[in-house]
Amino acid sequence: MIIKPKYKKIFLIIASFLVISIIIIMASAPKSPETQYLEKKDQLPQGLSKDLPFETDNKLQPEIPNELPSYSFSFKTISEEQAQKISQNIGLNTRPTKISDITDGLKLLWSDTKNTLIVTPKNGHLTYHNNNPPSEDSSKLTEDQLKDVAKQFLVQKFDINSNDIIFSTIHHLRPSASGDGGYTETTVNNSTLLQINFTYQNVAYPIFTNSPLHQIIFVQLDPRGSILRADANLINPVNIQENTVPLKNFNEIQRSLDEARLINVENDYISISDIKKEDITNIKIQKVETGYLYNNQLSNLNLFPIFLLSGELTIKNSPANYARLFLDAAK
Repeated sequence: MIIKPKYKKIFLIIASFLVISIIIIMASAPKSPETQYLEKKDQLPQGLSKDLPFETDNKLQPEIPNELPSYSFSFKTISEEQAQKISQNIGLNTRPTKISDITDGLKLLWSDTKNTLIVTPKNGHLTYHNNNPPSEDSSKLTEDQLKDVAKQFLVQKFDINSNDIIFSTIHHLRPSASGDGGYTETTVNNSTLLQINFTYQNVAYPIFTNSPLHQIIFVQLDPRGSILRADANLINPVNIQENTVPLKNFNEIQRSLDEARLINVENDYISISDIKKEDITNIKIQKVETGYLYNNQLSNLNLFPIFLLSGELTIKNSPANYARLFLDAAK
């Protein structure tokens, strides 16, 4: 087609307008759940990876589903009135101290000699500490009884709907040998503290945070049922029905260990960034847990499937003896 000179300028203007319009429409179009997942799945917490020495426990045979659904979520924001009610549930009847946080915005703090409560209204985060644990003068409870005590606290004190959450996993803990004030996982008989983890009913699998030992909702108790600490991230998980994620099987996990990220070591007060790869002589994978990763610092609010790998650690010049790693669960 021959375009006459006097129409050429008009044609170029129209063509340019069409191209710009198409670009704007494509940029503003909502991303598919799959695209959102692909953008998110590489944003694991920072940690050591590549060329780490691994072995796998010969007895390990984890149960891994073939696929899991994707979830997006929104925060359950907490009003100051709701926060005040929660504080009263706990027995803190004063007005809160208001703290401005660069990342999380407003924080509300209540504290006395017995209890401390911190509420972050913006992202629905609740943290409770018992400042004066009772002496050991009562009999130990069974694990089922401890689960009930933990859930009752979340329902009665944190005002969480009982139908929204279910039991996830339990950790048997003892004080870290490094004396850093932290805890490490141990056997049932050696534990001095139990951590009862909960997940959301419609998700059903554990939801891990950037701190692998701590799940999205947990309660720490002594064996006699005294609440020592509770922590809850209140969210609304929404199943993205049209997008399921195929998961690695156990053989594929073993072949992908070089992609796993060492996030945490226990029994030494040491930062992962201070550990040299050449000082790690062995990581023995003894446990594989399937779940989701929750990271409230990311711009896209998605939960995506993850494996939490745990086991014995040997490292030069350090008493650290247990490691936790994250591995993307998607094929």
